[in-house]
Amino acid sequence: MRITTKMLNQSAIQAGMPMRGASLLNYVKNGNGNKNLLSGLSQKKAANSSHAMDKTNFEKLEQSADKVGTAAAALLGKDKDSLFNQAVETGDYGRFWEQINSLADSYNDTLKNLERMPGALNTFYKESLTEAATKSKDLLEKVGFSVAKDGSFLVNQDKLKNADKEDLQKAFGAESDLTKQLQFVASHISKGAKANLDSANMRYAATGNTYSPNFSRYDFRS
Repeated sequence: MRITTKMLNQSAIQAGMPMRGASLLNYVKNGNGNKNLLSGLSQKKAANSSHAMDKTNFEKLEQSADKVGTAAAALLGKDKDSLFNQAVETGDYGRFWEQINSLADSYNDTLKNLERMPGALNTFYKESLTEAATKSKDLLEKVGFSVAKDGSFLVNQDKLKNADKEDLQKAFGAESDLTKQLQFVASHISKGAKANLDSANMRYAATGNTYSPNFSRYDFRS
């Protein structure tokens, strides 16, 4: 498809370039103008890419933090809602172990997502999570959990499933300090990620960033 002066001018406007009634020939012959136009479009594309990356990172962080909260809430259930009490009553610890593993996996994912998004607040969140894990290190080791240097959990499934039931209850039952702390911190991480995502989307929309890289459809041949 052949590109016209009107098409090029419209693209320049989208890229934030001032228009002075230039023709297509002016663009082709004027090296500086052409470079400025391409530079503007390149910056627009970079902004699109940056926003997409921020959006993905915020979404991943919100999702992983929400999963920490969901698993923690399940483990902190009391009385008839207690997964541990249900396991003791039925002899089936499958759901209890499942939520423990879900908590560990989502906790690790949240640490990774925080690491991808450096900043004072995210550093604080990461340190809060790892501090909670480190404080419970001795108890966790009794139920098959070890805390790596980066604060992440490593789980020995055999040791977890053969752990003393009282230790399991202390580590992950309804009164678990660790589970409560992880739930608390994760709720703030999720809220912060959602607020940042909403803010990023609003800033993106406010710029009128509607550029779409369609130049591959056109050519400059006469």
